[in-house]
Amino acid sequence: MVDTRCYKRDNHGGPIPSLEGMHQLINDSYRNRIDSVIKCARVTMTRGFKYFALSNRECLSAINALTTYRAMGFGSSGCPYEGKEKEMAVYKLYFGKCIKSTIFYQIYLWFVKHRMVIF
Repeated sequence: MVDTRCYKRDNHGGPIPSLEGMHQLINDSYRNRIDSVIKCARVTMTRGFKYFALSNRECLSAINALTTYRAMGFGSSGCPYEGKEKEMAVYKLYFGKCIKSTIFYQIYLWFVKHRMVIF
């Protein structure tokens, strides 16, 4: 998984729809969610999508996220990994490849802990 960068999102949901409430991992209040990147990555993987975003910890993804996430332009610099209000931190998942990054390693550990196969 690679963090692509931060992009703008409007008040109407923006270019990537929310996945909130569509999986048991993200049925809680996203504003108080712990491990939001890992949980959103897992939900994105189960749906077979390659891109996901977080906006103030809200999980966003869709089959067409690759073509829509840039629609509103770049956000501010220094975007936190969980996004922020009106801005999305966008990530790309690399299936079948081991990308060395802190976030990827955290996801890997989460899968091992829950005895799930990721590759």
